[in-house]
Amino acid sequence: MVSWIVSMFLLACAGCAVPSMHLMRRAPKAQRAEDVMRAEQYFVKARTYEMLGQSDNALRCYAAAYALDPRSQTLRDLLVQKYVHAGQNTRALLLIKGGAGPGGLSDPDKRLCAGIYLREGKLTAAADILRAIPDKEAEDFYTLGFIDESQGNLAKAVQSYAGFLNKKPESIFMWTKVGGLYTTLKRYGAAESLYVDMERRFAQAPEVFNGIGLLKLARGDTALAVNSFKMAALLDSANTEGLRNLAQIYMRKGQWESAVPCYEKLYAADRRADPFGKSLALLYYSTRRYDKCHALAAKLLSETGDDAELHFYNGLSLAALDSAKSARGEFEKTVDIRADFTDAWEQLCYLELKEKRPDSALSVAQRFKKNMPRSPEAWRMEGYVCNVRKEYTRAAASLLKSLELDSADALTWFELGTSLERSDDRGKAALAFKRVLALKPGDAAAENYLGYMWAERGVNLDSAKLLIKTALSQDTLNGAYLDSYAWVVYKMGDIDTAFAYIVKAIGRINDDPIVYSHYGDILLKKGDSAGALAAYRKGLEKAGAETAEPGEISGLKNKIADIEKAATSAPAPAIHRAQPAKP
Repeated sequence: MVSWIVSMFLLACAGCAVPSMHLMRRAPKAQRAEDVMRAEQYFVKARTYEMLGQSDNALRCYAAAYALDPRSQTLRDLLVQKYVHAGQNTRALLLIKGGAGPGGLSDPDKRLCAGIYLREGKLTAAADILRAIPDKEAEDFYTLGFIDESQGNLAKAVQSYAGFLNKKPESIFMWTKVGGLYTTLKRYGAAESLYVDMERRFAQAPEVFNGIGLLKLARGDTALAVNSFKMAALLDSANTEGLRNLAQIYMRKGQWESAVPCYEKLYAADRRADPFGKSLALLYYSTRRYDKCHALAAKLLSETGDDAELHFYNGLSLAALDSAKSARGEFEKTVDIRADFTDAWEQLCYLELKEKRPDSALSVAQRFKKNMPRSPEAWRMEGYVCNVRKEYTRAAASLLKSLELDSADALTWFELGTSLERSDDRGKAALAFKRVLALKPGDAAAENYLGYMWAERGVNLDSAKLLIKTALSQDTLNGAYLDSYAWVVYKMGDIDTAFAYIVKAIGRINDDPIVYSHYGDILLKKGDSAGALAAYRKGLEKAGAETAEPGEISGLKNKIADIEKAATSAPAPAIHRAQPAKP
């Protein structure tokens, strides 16, 4: 065996030059036999070079073999294959077309050329040559359909795929493909007819119900679509398409609870992080299954290594479970992996603020801004943190920078409005809130803030009442909106209505000193000084030195002092002695 390999290697080293055409030729038959023999020798050399990993030398020997035996279809097809494999597509095409007879290329050669054109990305050329084949095979129709679909010509793609079905009607995949294209083209009648034929041919196959579900969904019949997808999943639990479609409907409708069991089954069938593991973790978080979100995210991280999204979801769940230190670590890992992960930076800031660490929150916001200086969210977050720190002028500067980068962000305009209002620039604050309402008509928070700001100043009271009433209609149990409405009608002189609404407000939020201040003012207006005094004292009790706005605590103290002073300076009530009875 060793001697054979050595002899073959020595034969290979003898060279692979294409035989010279100037040599004296023998008789045609004898020459033909000699050429075929020498072609076989070059073929053996080519195989030997391939064994040694010398592909270039092997290719030259294949070319030499074919030059000696150009009648060999096997050698030609092999050489074409080698040219294509080596990326020499032009040579492959010349070889195919050079051997074309008077009638042009044969059908197999047309298919070879089409395959080469596809490799080069010349889709139109590939389609043209395939369409020239008179008796197309199923694969020809499939390739034409693929090209038509890739080029966006769905009507032609349907025709091509239909040709495939005529050749291979047993292909349920292609039936589904054609039905889906009919649906996309809004040829709903044709799609429905096709699915009826599918049901006759394949009985209750899950693919049939998936297709019908997509058709019903396209026609706007979500209820029937859901039923079809449920049936598909019931017929074959291993067929995940129905479950996936069902889950997507629930997700689009915000029905997270209904989406959870779908994704649990999908994840059970495919336990990778993508495509279902991450989605299930996020759904667990969205449905407040924080323990499950944390457990799944941690499991997936142990399997996949560092993944920014999984660290982020794990951070969200840990923050919700009040594990602030662990959550902080997960968010930090997220931004270490992806410095442009905006949501993670924001959650880090919110976590620091929740932990009453405003200095640390500002430091995070500044790191966010340093990593993403062109991010409007980074500047907005710095402005938000400065608002919390009551640095309103600094907050406004950051928020204005954010708006330079994205002037259509309603949230930034809202934050700017609060900064301006708290720094007593109420005219510009009103303009900011109006901009929010222009960008997001009906935004309840902006309507309430602007209405309350006007009510505080005692201006535009009719407009203020309408704005707050509109906000309240969107969220009838919102304590802040109830308080605002009580205050605006109080300013308009409707004390009884104000009292009814302030009582409701205290029932919703009983930790806000401003609400108790309003309650006291309304009680005082109703002549209940003792009740007003109790309300003011309650408000003072709720007004923390860190959270209270400037003037809140002093304002409550002054109101308490006024009532106490009035009580001490009031004249003593007259004593009416009983008159003796007349005799």
